[in-house]
Amino acid sequence: GAHVGEPAYQALLARAAEARRRALDTVQRRTGLALGEGQERIVVRFVDLTAPSKTLAATDTRTVHQRRCQVVTFFLEPLLSGVPFEPALAHEVTHATMRQLMGFKYGYVPEWVREGIAVWTARQTADKAALVIPARIAKGSDPATLLNGFETVPHSVDDYLEDALLFQYLETTCGEACVQGVIRDIVEGAHHRRAVKRSLLILERDPPPKRAAVSSKPEGASRSP
Repeated sequence: GAHVGEPAYQALLARAAEARRRALDTVQRRTGLALGEGQERIVVRFVDLTAPSKTLAATDTRTVHQRRCQVVTFFLEPLLSGVPFEPALAHEVTHATMRQLMGFKYGYVPEWVREGIAVWTARQTADKAALVIPARIAKGSDPATLLNGFETVPHSVDDYLEDALLFQYLETTCGEACVQGVIRDIVEGAHHRRAVKRSLLILERDPPPKRAAVSSKPEGASRSP
């Protein structure tokens, strides 16, 4: 490709294998999903971007030697211009892992659910907010328009923040295990609404203990008169 001789590209290649290993660890730890022996057939490759696009990467299923594998394709130009590689890789490995476990059924999971889980798993929620909210303000639009409903069509990368907020809410209110339960149910074939509803019912029945209020005043500090 056009970037073969560039030091930044060579540095990216040098750390790709270790980054892939860390991404697999992150996905397993965050989602609770584990690929069995022989299932970790996830290939990462880099290609030149031939036309302007908001897409950083894509994951698709291919058959190699009669075995299903997931191919994560990254477009080089965004990465070489400074887009963080490892969070994006964890995002794509989330898709790859769920696709590897679910097969063609993964395509039936709504896009907002797939992207919400991937953003949450890769801990990209804050980064998405920092990216799309200022951009919306700069255009003179109300940032609240980003919250336009999960199932709004067409779905775009600007919707990824809203997609992730549901899973972020579940983690904040009832813990990481709560989100893992939703993901596990979806992988096992449950409808996404039923999986989320089940977690919300558990939360309603067994709410987390209220946290004690913490004073911002240093211990032993005197009150102002």
